Amino acid sequence: MLALRTASQRQITVNADAIRFGALIPMSEAAGHAGVRQAAPVIAESLQLAASGQYGEPWREPVAADPLRVFSRTTWPCNKREPGSGCSALHGFNRQHAVLGTSDARISTYHGDFAQALIALDAALEVRGPVGTRRLPFAKLHRLPPNVKTDLDADDIILATKVPLGA
Repeated sequence: MLALRTASQRQITVNADAIRFGALIPMSEAAGHAGVRQAAPVIAESLQLAASGQYGEPWREPVAADPLRVFSRTTWPCNKREPGSGCSALHGFNRQHAVLGTSDARISTYHGDFAQALIALDAALEVRGPVGTRRLPFAKLHRLPPNVKTDLDADDIILATKVPLGA
């Protein structure tokens, strides 16, 4: 990933057309932002739900990090970590949690309400890489397992998440 930090990565902008979350905005700040709560309450509520104690101190975690999380217990067989070892979640309870895609070899359970809200609202990521800045629709971010988890390149960095408002 590129080592790039800009002031806009630490800002929330709300206007009539969209909400733009800088990638480094803490989840707590985004969830409590008055403009976000008024313009897109589902985003504020989903961020509050995403901030469980499961990951340590998630309220301090940047909004760009949560949607990239995929639950995978390292003590269970996982075709991603060790091809051919199996996938404990394929036929278990977690099978129904694979809302971001499955394959015959593996499912990755994503437990975040925030990503689901971003998909429902047609959000997109602003991504900068070696060839410049591009827009990546959030619904296209996650790839089907067992391959690479996202459509981000190794040298990409997320600058912001943009949620359109209105229709």
